[in-house]
Amino acid sequence: MENPDFYYAAATHGCHFLVQAAVSGLLVCYLAPFLRVRRHAWAAGGAYCAVVLFLYVIPYSMSGFVAYGLGCLAAFFVLCWLERENIWQKLYLMMVFFSFRWLLVKMASALYANLYHYFFLLPYTSGSQWADWWRCVGALLAENLFYLVFFDLAVRLFHRAHRDKKERITGREFAVMACPCLAMVLWWRLLIFEYDAYERGTGQSPFDWYGAYQWIIFFYCGVSVIIILVMAMVLQRLKREIREQRLTEHLQGQVEEIKRHVRTVEALYRDVQEMRHDMKNHLVTLERLYEKGNYTEAGQYVARLREISGDSAEATGIHSGHPVTDVILREKESQALEQGIAFECRFFYPEQGGVDAFDVSVILNNALDNAIEAAGKCEGPEISLVSRCRRRAYLIEITNTCRSAPVTDGEFPVSTKAGEGHGIGLVSIRRVAEKYHGTAEVVCDGERFTLTVLLMTE
Repeated sequence: MENPDFYYAAATHGCHFLVQAAVSGLLVCYLAPFLRVRRHAWAAGGAYCAVVLFLYVIPYSMSGFVAYGLGCLAAFFVLCWLERENIWQKLYLMMVFFSFRWLLVKMASALYANLYHYFFLLPYTSGSQWADWWRCVGALLAENLFYLVFFDLAVRLFHRAHRDKKERITGREFAVMACPCLAMVLWWRLLIFEYDAYERGTGQSPFDWYGAYQWIIFFYCGVSVIIILVMAMVLQRLKREIREQRLTEHLQGQVEEIKRHVRTVEALYRDVQEMRHDMKNHLVTLERLYEKGNYTEAGQYVARLREISGDSAEATGIHSGHPVTDVILREKESQALEQGIAFECRFFYPEQGGVDAFDVSVILNNALDNAIEAAGKCEGPEISLVSRCRRRAYLIEITNTCRSAPVTDGEFPVSTKAGEGHGIGLVSIRRVAEKYHGTAEVVCDGERFTLTVLLMTE
């Protein structure tokens, strides 16, 4: 073999390039489920790979910790440029990836060192430089193969632990979730510092004196990765429990709202019954006035009756087929008209089919509240409410003008508002639809937002 240094350098550099390309591919698989568009993950992976390889080939010595950190920052900025929502989640994802990169490479090195020590560190005399070179290449491939296998397993476990991938992360949540990553990376840097200090001070590796040193590193790094995964899983579970609690409180509030609507309906119909009861006396009085020729007094009496009955006539302006939905629709119509929103209602409550009025009220309250809020921000605001019934399928469709398309989780809109209690209404609608073996779907072209709810009747 002529110029063996060249072949050894070529093997080292080639293996490095292959590993970085594979890690960039794992980064794409790692990010893709969290993004709206999969090609954005490819862009981030490409940015990471380009920065890392560029810093590797330039004639300037740089710490790997800094180089890979810059690669992760480049991927983060690309993600923020392509998808500007949920920034804290993207920062958290890159911190986890950065932590995995250092902890897993140390695990792979420790495992390989132990295996090499016990199985491969044997007297070897081949007399062939090519055989020695292939032995070196095999050692490089074995160590990096351990690293890539560990990385792939960690990505899969992280996806399983972080199930709500489109959920927004606040700054406070990021601070809590990032603490394990930061602590483990800092520990890794401290370990490397102590290792180098020991080697410089004694001229020997700690592994030469403590045979279990590499196994301790291997298990400690493994525990660190598990802590990061468990922390993500625990926080996800806590957020789901909090969301379920808020949803329950929201539904309880809507139950009270429906009870108030029922009391309003009862009062309305009680007034109507009283008016019907008094109608005979009013007719008798009018007849007497006309018989005596008191036309002026009769006209004033009729005007007074119209004034008294005006509220009831107005209250029954919408006839949906159920008194509770009548009251809800009248209230929402009034709110819309106060904000200058055109309100078209062609809604009817199914007389048969076993659909509970309470469930329909949940849909109407939440959908119309969202529609009024969105349409109120537009010029020429409009809301249209239509229902249809075909055989066993009962369809409710609410369309409203909007300023822009909402952020979705790939299927349903998610709230972009800060604070508690937002985004629960759409979850309630979807649950009602699922209760009746139906679906809830949204369509938005940037100018009109349409919510379609399908309920299967009996």
